[in-house]
Amino acid sequence: MEVKEKMKKKFLTNLNEIDNEIKLFLLPEEEILNYEHPRSREYVISSFLKYFPFILIWMCFDITILIILYLALSRGNISWKISYFIIPFFILHLALFCIWLSNLISNSKKLKKVYYILTNKRIIVISKLFKIDFKALAFSEIKDIYLKSSTFDKLLHIGNIYLVSDFNCINIYKINHPNDFLSKIQKLIINTNFISKE
Repeated sequence: MEVKEKMKKKFLTNLNEIDNEIKLFLLPEEEILNYEHPRSREYVISSFLKYFPFILIWMCFDITILIILYLALSRGNISWKISYFIIPFFILHLALFCIWLSNLISNSKKLKKVYYILTNKRIIVISKLFKIDFKALAFSEIKDIYLKSSTFDKLLHIGNIYLVSDFNCINIYKINHPNDFLSKIQKLIINTNFISKE
């Protein structure tokens, strides 16, 4: 409970930093009801587990090649000149892994700057990177909504929610307990449609 309160306090602190920007986008009589934040740590763990078999095979292949080369060179079966080809080969292998890892870390940092906000009228997505990026979708415009969680996402209690309208789409990535957040959105959609019919 204490950890949850600390996370909430941290989120509200970050949210207050862009509070003025949010107010510029709010409609008349619109108020914030709820919020969610992507779980960057769980995203990294899930992505790593997803590609772990491939990484393991990659490492086993490289280690096997290194052992074969070492044994062949130590017995004089091949020339040391082959290192002119082997070294660039392993540098390329390592570079590809580093690129994947750097993209993973970069995406996790970007997720820390994303805020999903539910108001009484719509859902708002705000990304604070080099500038404020704002995207919104009214509940009355939502035509389809679905949840997607991989096997590893389910183990970590995270998932993605996709909201689709005729002309727009909002993706909510790697949020904690996505079923709960989805339920809140569905209730707001029902309430909005009910009010609009009156």
